[in-house]
Amino acid sequence: MYPFDYMEVRPPPEVDLPLSGNKVLISAEAPMSFSGTRNEVIMDEDGSGFLIKIMKFVSRSSRAINAPADLKFRIEELRTPLSTKTSSSFKVYTKDQEGRVMNYIDTDFSTTMIRGK
Repeated sequence: MYPFDYMEVRPPPEVDLPLSGNKVLISAEAPMSFSGTRNEVIMDEDGSGFLIKIMKFVSRSSRAINAPADLKFRIEELRTPLSTKTSSSFKVYTKDQEGRVMNYIDTDFSTTMIRGK
């Protein structure tokens, strides 16, 4: 288990949800395990964006002292920009049960397409 309750990932405005609906796929990278992990997409009230809330992270180790230093996961099914211009930054927050920010990154976490359309 990790010393936070959940993670919020806010994609930049240039990144959108899949055309098929408000569902994204979260997959773990070693040494993470996502069995029992849940996620939900929360739309902004004004429709200007969304965030992905990921709950119940677990490492393959059951003790926090052995939890890996890096969280490695993929968010799939998001639609990326059709241009080769680098997007604004993703924002990632880890939060405790009361919603207090434990840690965050809000700069230098962007996406760039190799070939635009």
